Amino acid sequence: MSTEQAIHTKGLCKSFGKNEVLRKCSLTVEKGTIYGFLGINGAGKTTMFKILTGLLTPTLGEVQVLGKDVTVQKADILRHIGSMIDVPVFYEHLSARENLNIHLAYMGVKKADTETALSKVGLQSVGNQPVSEFSLGMRQRLAIARAMVHQPKLLILDEPVNGLDPVGIREMRDLFKSLVEKDGITILFSSHILSEVEHIADKIGIISNGVIVREMTLQELKKDSSFNLEEYFISIVKEGER
Repeated sequence: MSTEQAIHTKGLCKSFGKNEVLRKCSLTVEKGTIYGFLGINGAGKTTMFKILTGLLTPTLGEVQVLGKDVTVQKADILRHIGSMIDVPVFYEHLSARENLNIHLAYMGVKKADTETALSKVGLQSVGNQPVSEFSLGMRQRLAIARAMVHQPKLLILDEPVNGLDPVGIREMRDLFKSLVEKDGITILFSSHILSEVEHIADKIGIISNGVIVREMTLQELKKDSSFNLEEYFISIVKEGER
């Protein structure tokens, strides 16, 4: 496991008018690891992801992604990250393959293996099917394929297994592990399925009321034989609300 940092924030704050959504957040994601970002709805997870991908500008603080300042070198960073934030939007009348090709053109990527990307997410047999005919789970798979088709160094995924059935969740779990172990990709993801986080994350961060209140490796937490991630998460959130 690398000790180099793929993501580092320090004193990160984000306000919308008088509403302070993120407060002095410090987050560290090491390269070649899977980081599970946990928090209840409205805690600030999606705002954090949008700042890391350059969709929002921080109010205060430092934000480095892949060793570069996201507020200054956004274009350079975006070439090397793939993201899935909020509900994925596609060109409904076009096929899965055509949607990937449009994304690659937008990214300025001339050579990429769309067939492999579709195969990795289990959509190889429906690549020519219009997205309008896709189920919620198929859309999630396509969004993951779109995030990784250009072979990024970093994936930032907001609820990537939402809408997937148990088989799909396991398949994506195996895919994420493979992307890290075989391709050296770093993954930062959020999920409300805590058992899934426990299955694949190397490290977790918990955000409550806009503050990252805890960062720990799963290895450290599991030293306690009675450790339960759900109970731990709820106790930390309740503590942060006091």
